[in-house]
Formats: sequence, C-alpha cells, structure tokens
Amino acid sequence: MELLVSKLRQRVPLNFLSINDLKFPIDEDDQSKILSVLVEIANHNKYYSMTVLKILIDGLERNNEDYDVNEDYYEYLMEWMDAKPLQPTDTDVITYTFNSEIQVKIKESPNLISGLGTTGLRTWEASLVLADYMMENDTKYSQLGDILELGCGTGMVSISMLKKNPIRSNKLYITDGDSQLIERVQENIRLNQLNLNEECYGIHKLWWGEDYIPPSVKTLLAADVTYDATIIPDLVHLLNESMSEGNVQTAIIAATLRNEDTLLVFNKWLNMGVEDKVWSWEIIQDAIPNSKTLHFGAFPSRVLLYRIDRL
Repeated sequence: MELLVSKLRQRVPLNFLSINDLKFPIDEDDQSKILSVLVEIANHNKYYSMTVLKILIDGLERNNEDYDVNEDYYEYLMEWMDAKPLQPTDTDVITYTFNSEIQVKIKESPNLISGLGTTGLRTWEASLVLADYMMENDTKYSQLGDILELGCGTGMVSISMLKKNPIRSNKLYITDGDSQLIERVQENIRLNQLNLNEECYGIHKLWWGEDYIPPSVKTLLAADVTYDATIIPDLVHLLNESMSEGNVQTAIIAATLRNEDTLLVFNKWLNMGVEDKVWSWEIIQDAIPNSKTLHFGAFPSRVLLYRIDRL
C-alpha cells in the first residue's frame, strides 16, 4: 500500500501504473487511505485522480469479493468526470519520497521539457539521484564548509537536503541563472513548510562567468547541467576558477546519459584540468536509477555521478 501511495504522489504515468500495484483484497481502511491521497492530488491534478480512480474501481469490482467498494469512490468519480489533462505549461505539486520517510513537495511543470527559455521548470532524474546521494552524504561534505548548488531548477537537491537537515552548521547556497526559477524555489521552500533560519541557507541568482562564488563555499553541486555541449566550457571554466582561484575543494555533478558524445566533451574538458594539475576526477556512480521510493518510469536513463577534487 505504501508503495502505491508513493507512486501516486510522484505521478507515475498511468501506463506504468498497473493493477499489479494493488494487492487485493483491499479492506475499508486502505480504500479510505487511497481515496484521501487521490483527493489531495485532485487539488492540483484532478484528471490524474479521476483516471486512477477508474482503474481502482474496475479492479475492486473484479477482484475484491471480500469487501464492498467504498461508496465515496463513485461520488468522487462523478465529481471529477469533467477533468481535463494538464497542458504542458500547467503546474502540478508532486511529492517525492526519499528513504521511505522524507517527503519533498515540488511545484513544477512535469510535462514540459523546456519553456520560457529554461529546462528548469520540471524535476529531472539526475536531480533525484543527486538529492538521494547528498541526503546520505551531506554530513561528510558539510564538514568541509559551505555548499553551493549550481543551476538548481526546481530546487529539488537543496530542498531535500534542508528537509533532511534543517539545522545546519554550514550554509547552503541555492543558485540559478534564471530569476523566475529563483522565485519558484522560494515557493517550493514555503510549500515544504520549512521553518529555516536564514543564516543556514541563501537563494541567489548566479550567472556563470559573471557572478562570484562566496569564499566560504567548499563544495559545489549540480544536476543535469551537461545536457548541452555548448555550455560545458562555461561550466568547466567556473569549476577551474572556483578551485584554482577560490576555495572550492570538491564538486559533485550528476549527468544523465542522453548523448554519449556530449559527455565525451565533458570528459575531455575535465581531463584538461587534470593536465593542468587543478583537479582529479572520477565517476563515483554509474547506474540506471532503481529505488522502491523514487520512481523513474519503465525506461530510466543512466545517471552518472562525477566527483571532482581539487589537487
């Protein structure tokens, strides 16, 4: 049941949500629990709730001889029948569950690849992988000093870290080059009801090559900033400057393997830093994401985690 609820809250596409996710018979209490989740989801995506409820009613009528179908199911189905699918630019509030216990709510446009000049209006797989990694390793990196996230997008990585550890001894800088995304991150922090001391985090616009990285920052984080080969030189220049002239000791970058040629470009630029004796680098994780609580669809892409260490 918890797995099903987690999938619903993360909006697993309906063609990946099968009757096998349900374990019949479903008693009255569990039927009520599922319905309460669907009602919660309907506040943001009524069409999704309506379609899931159709699947659920069909399954209950066919496979649930021991218990009656909750009468409220039919009432809500009639109420939601006029719901329309979300348009690509529409927003939804999606809940991601880490380690079966920590829930992070993100307002995003999940059906939008890019819009308004940015790809940061939705949460990408690499962000989830990096968030999962940092929630396990935040203490280790925070001992070095402050942490700064580049190209934060929806804010998934930083918000998940703040959710796991809201009382921080170091500061977490959340940055992006797009002002509209900075506003969205602030909204997502409020959505997660994080009562934070402003001394433990900061949200700033940071344009690569123009804005500076605070001298207290020792670790850089970034997810899905290597999708375009044309921006890789600017990214690597920022890494070079922050390590050779600044105080950054380590960078952790999550890259989704969509185009091998693009990552070969990234590797080539990283090797130039090795030749110049600025840093060493390695891939610390190379796998297709697979988790009981984070769901990536039927055909997830490989996500590589790069660790770059200052020499």
